[in-house]
Amino acid sequence: MDISEIIQSHYDSLTKKQRLIADYILENPMEVCYISLSDLSGKTGCSELTVLKFCKALGFTGFIDLKKAFRTCHERMDVLDGSFSRPDEADECSDLRFLQKQCDSQMKNISRFYAQVNLDEVSNIAQALTSRRILYVFAHDTARIFASYLCERLLAMEFTVVPVNLSDTQQIEKAFNNMDQKDAAILFSFPNYFFSIGTVARIAAEKCGRVILFTNESHSPAAPYAMYTVVCQTETEFFHNFWCTPVAYISLLTDCLLRHLPEASYERK
Repeated sequence: MDISEIIQSHYDSLTKKQRLIADYILENPMEVCYISLSDLSGKTGCSELTVLKFCKALGFTGFIDLKKAFRTCHERMDVLDGSFSRPDEADECSDLRFLQKQCDSQMKNISRFYAQVNLDEVSNIAQALTSRRILYVFAHDTARIFASYLCERLLAMEFTVVPVNLSDTQQIEKAFNNMDQKDAAILFSFPNYFFSIGTVARIAAEKCGRVILFTNESHSPAAPYAMYTVVCQTETEFFHNFWCTPVAYISLLTDCLLRHLPEASYERK
């Protein structure tokens, strides 16, 4: 029995206040993985004591126990799907012809990126990030590769950066507990997608108000909560994670950020 089923099975025996908590959790199930007791209390208009009594009414020892159950469900759902398709075995061309074809395809992807990149957007994002106290960088699975690249460049410019692994709910919770309106959140959402990226983006927007989203899909569930959504095409004929375009964008963005910093505050590396 999953958490939603447990709540529904106890629903009729809950008090009026406890049902408010139950309704909120059923509508926002993944949020419970990340928010604090005081946050849930504030969002539902119920006291922290009422939240704790609600947890015990469901058979949990307390709020932390309830969160652990949601995290277990989260980990079961966070599975990888296929990220490649095999070449057609019927294609009898030589390796050299095959590789040349792939080179041509990848060159087109890069050329299309530089032809279409919105330079005003790059400049605006750089300005939006320059004055932030802490930059929280959220990423999942292989997208952590270029999240790491971004963090490395930001640290070289002496930004305060907190990388957050989206597969670790405790890291997410800690980030949200410390985040405020002086900060900014940078989210990466690429295949394989993090299934509750929309929830993470929504909470980040509530906490700091400045969310920058990097994705390959303009209709990402995180997009409505982002100040800027950077769409980078990453799909090739066989793989769905062609990272050259996101890395190219990060290079442009960090070059632009460097221009906005006082000379004494950074060291070129």
